[in-house]
Amino acid sequence: MKRILMVVLVVIIAGGLFLSCAEATPSTTATIGPTTTATTTHPTTATPTPTAAKTYNLKFAYHTTPTASMVGAYFQPWTNAIEVATNNQVKITHYGAESLVKAKDVYDAVVSGLCDIGLVDPAENSGRFPRLEFDTLPLMFPDSATEAKVWWDICQKYSVNTELKDVQLLAVAVIAPSNYIGNKPAKDLADFKGMRIRTGGRTESWTIEALGGTPLEVDSSAIYSALNTGLIDSAFLSWSYMLATGAKDVSKYATEVNLYQRAYFIVMNKKTWDSLTPALQKIIMDQSGKDGSAKYCAADAIVSAGKKGAIAGAFGAAHKDPIYTLTAEQTAAWKAAVTTVWNRWASDLQAKGLPGLAILADLRTLVAQYSAK
Repeated sequence: MKRILMVVLVVIIAGGLFLSCAEATPSTTATIGPTTTATTTHPTTATPTPTAAKTYNLKFAYHTTPTASMVGAYFQPWTNAIEVATNNQVKITHYGAESLVKAKDVYDAVVSGLCDIGLVDPAENSGRFPRLEFDTLPLMFPDSATEAKVWWDICQKYSVNTELKDVQLLAVAVIAPSNYIGNKPAKDLADFKGMRIRTGGRTESWTIEALGGTPLEVDSSAIYSALNTGLIDSAFLSWSYMLATGAKDVSKYATEVNLYQRAYFIVMNKKTWDSLTPALQKIIMDQSGKDGSAKYCAADAIVSAGKKGAIAGAFGAAHKDPIYTLTAEQTAAWKAAVTTVWNRWASDLQAKGLPGLAILADLRTLVAQYSAK
């Protein structure tokens, strides 16, 4: 019995000594300090893959022919600048020469979404944009760049919340000055008596009437055939457009007069605009707006002026009379006749309850302001 008790006692003592040693000996982890990746496993987190930037493929519709200076000097450089600045997030496909929609239907096509961007000619929608039909007020603007700035300012004040409230205004495109081309000479006011002259809108019609001619509505795409068949005797077009439409080939006379600069506005579908990020919207407007419009209009004017030489050469080769330049007396007579249209336009707006007189006053002020710079 004593021997059994001694064995038990020895076992108990030995076990106690073993436990004491175990508690006193530090663990391996404790001897190397804080827990490390060698002894601790963390959840694996994958690096997120960047989301590819969305690309916007936009359709740009206009009536201008591909060979017109406005396309090469304005539309193409402008859209290219937007594509580069947006790193091709915004891509713009051109549909010129009415290939997608007729000129008179472009605004509705933009509103409906048939096209994303459109070039709208107020004259092709006579009476629809009455506040903006001042572009063809005769002998008012010294050049197309000045008119672009004036037009932009007037539009911001009077039209973006009225006539253009259903679209986003991007830019203004003012073609180079319009000059006379036709199958009858045009030097003195008496030359216009009984002359049938192409018109693209109401204000232009008033100018033709003030000169003593008879205005006839003819679409831009039909100018060549109208001259060729004798439907009209003449038209007022930029040098570039005379070449683009082929009007020079079916006309015998040309007179340099710089009568007016027709203005178009470039607009975007509202939903398309709202779908763009604020950053993309800013980039587009940095290439557009008042300054962008003036820059590209000035570039177009330079190219168009060079077209005059081409027409002069073509007339010479065909043994036609050279381009005629009005004398000082003739210029004064033309101006006295056509500037009566200014007040007629303003009074017509007033009669419709629109601020015609205020717009005319602003036009005079802005022309003087921008011409002085």
